[in-house]
Amino acid sequence: MITDVQISEKSGAAVSETSESHVKQGRTATKQQFVSESTHRKTWQTRVMSTADQVNLDFADAMPALEKGLTTSISGLF
Repeated sequence: MITDVQISEKSGAAVSETSESHVKQGRTATKQQFVSESTHRKTWQTRVMSTADQVNLDFADAMPALEKGLTTSISGLF
């Protein structure tokens, strides 16, 4: 199971944020986009991968262990 995590924290100071994207259109064309903005939030992103190793395991049976592992991983960020 792969989980994308985004954590946002309110900041007392202004935070400058810049995003950049390059999107391919067709075979040769590429569209570039740059966005800059000022906000009062700090943001972190990460991706967590969880696995369960057991033969003939159903996803519903694995879910509690996967959730516990995900909780442990996220709490380790703080």
